[in-house]
Formats: sequence, C-alpha cells, structure tokens
Amino acid sequence: MKYIYVLFFILIVSLSSCKDEEIITCEDENKNYQFFSNHAGKVWYRSLAVYEYYYRINQDSFDEYSADDQCANYSVADCEYNMPVGGIHLDNKNKYSQTLIEDQPNFISFRIESVSLEDNYSGVMSYSINDTGDTLTWSLEDNLSFDKGMWFVKSNAPFPNIICD
Repeated sequence: MKYIYVLFFILIVSLSSCKDEEIITCEDENKNYQFFSNHAGKVWYRSLAVYEYYYRINQDSFDEYSADDQCANYSVADCEYNMPVGGIHLDNKNKYSQTLIEDQPNFISFRIESVSLEDNYSGVMSYSINDTGDTLTWSLEDNLSFDKGMWFVKSNAPFPNIICD
C-alpha cells in the first residue's frame, strides 16, 4: 500500500510541475499590417450588370458584400481557417492556411494552401491600390479558380448597413 501512496505522490508532483502551454488562436495573431492600417475604413465598389459588390477594409479584416445580401468577414491573420478564406469560395469541409508573403502600404499578399490531405489547393491572393488611391485590385493566382480577380473603385457611399460574419 505504501508503494501506491508513493506512486500517487510522484504523479501529483510531476503533473503540478508541468508548465501550461500557450495556445495561440487566430485572434491572438499579429494583425497589424501596413496595408490594412493604411486603408482601414475605406469602402470600395464594383457593379457588374445587375450585380453589385462592396469591399470594406478594416484594421484586422475586410468585409465583402454582394447585392444578394450576402456578407462575409475575412480575417487577415496568419492562421488556419475553415473556408471561405479571403474571398475564395471552395470547399467548406476542408481547412486552409493563410500566410503573409508581403505587406506594403499599398500592396499585400497571402499564400493560401489546403491543410487536409484530400485537397491540393494552393494559391497566392493579393490586394493592391493604385498610385492615385482610387482603385483596389484583388487578384488570385491558383490551380483551381475560374475567377482570377476583380477591381473596385473607391466609394464615398457607406458600406451597406449589415453585419458581416
């Protein structure tokens, strides 16, 4: 019986001496990018026939709104996400990682890659603003998507009154 008490005591001591590991979540990641800091609060607009699109750049994310009342918020932290990531709509059952490649006041790009073994998605997503500051260009270089980008003009109109999740 003495041995059981000694083993129990050793187990308690060893468990209490373990250091708690720091778990980093996407919300804890650094999101202070030059591009987003420089353009936070700006609204961008594009009309394609009957379809209207709005982009809003926030300090740590951006919102995408389409005329059919669909609104999504995309984080800009390096992290793993369930889809959609950064405006790319693929498969909602797989996870994808987003990693910063370059950050400048008028240009930012991320590498997007699938984390799951059953998917082989890989691409580079970029946002740039022209020298006059009135055009935002979103571009995508990848191995799957039909849509490779879009441009938007700076808008003085407010972003639609909707909360983007």
